[in-house]
Amino acid sequence: LSAPSLEDVIASTDALSQEIRDRLSDELGYTWVQITDASTRRERNGYGGESLLQQYFSPTWRTEQPLHDYDEKLRAMSIIDEVLAQDGAYYALYPLNVPDGSVDESVLESLYGSADPREQSLWEYGSSRIDASFAGPEPTLFYATITDLANDASGDARAREEASRVGDDPLEGLDLTFISRQLLSEADRESFEAGS
Repeated sequence: LSAPSLEDVIASTDALSQEIRDRLSDELGYTWVQITDASTRRERNGYGGESLLQQYFSPTWRTEQPLHDYDEKLRAMSIIDEVLAQDGAYYALYPLNVPDGSVDESVLESLYGSADPREQSLWEYGSSRIDASFAGPEPTLFYATITDLANDASGDARAREEASRVGDDPLEGLDLTFISRQLLSEADRESFEAGS
């Protein structure tokens, strides 16, 4: 009950997403389009039904400009990391698509199109909110992903993007998304405390 409410998380992640977009726009000239709406869904309660706790998926924002240059991609991720550090509530941004010896290269190839970041059609960096208590709900996750169709030799990335495209949304660019779990809405607090 002492954890941030659903409404608190929506407000804080929306504000942080805006800060990140503003910095990237100021420094790299990006413009943005929202490609998905925010959504919530009830968590399962362990007994086959729904609990009062909810999952929250933030709106996904995508640059209207594609990112093909390797150094530009690194710079964009560095700017995002600076904003997260300035916010102080998130761990450093971590590359999930970069070989580090813990994941077989064939796995990276299947997930990102190549084991070499210079040739990948998908970059994926992540972070999570710092939870010093380790007793609350799962921490909010943040993902910054880049779809680069210039590196899409198989056509799989293009097919995936075309299948989920809405209207004239760009097929490639940098996406920003937050995902939070086990959140209690302020409207459900009384029922939660009562155990219903």
